[in-house]
Amino acid sequence: MTKTVTSLIVGIAIDSGCLASVDQPIGPLLGDQAPSDPAKAAITLCDLLTMSSGLQWKEDGAVGDYDPWAAADNQVDFVLARPLVAAPGTVFNYDSGALHLLSAIVTRACGPTKDFAAQHLFAPLGIESRDWELDNQGIASGAAGLQVSTSELWRSAS
Repeated sequence: MTKTVTSLIVGIAIDSGCLASVDQPIGPLLGDQAPSDPAKAAITLCDLLTMSSGLQWKEDGAVGDYDPWAAADNQVDFVLARPLVAAPGTVFNYDSGALHLLSAIVTRACGPTKDFAAQHLFAPLGIESRDWELDNQGIASGAAGLQVSTSELWRSAS
């Protein structure tokens, strides 16, 4: 569910003017954390939203990237250090790291993802501010760790 909420937040950020469009490249949006590789900097928000960034990522398994990413000192840098193995926008690969980059971008452009979501998504739905897992830089995980109950979601939908 966290990945879905992160995607919704990106749409709300575009609607509110913090972000311009899904076609924006991530390089300028990441500021001092932007990748130095121009091909990586050209990855778009759309590429991240569709999990087609082209960055190498193996979600699970004994040699997967998820656990080392979750334990990394800097999770944004961990994702951006992955090699580019496909042209952005061409190959789907389930990728929690991509969604975390989106949260980092929202945090830079709009304010902390958790606060932005509380104000622009949860409050209008009648959901109180929620616990949300943060990385070591204080960025809400775009991939996991948001705690909203099924009954809260159900109430907000009815």
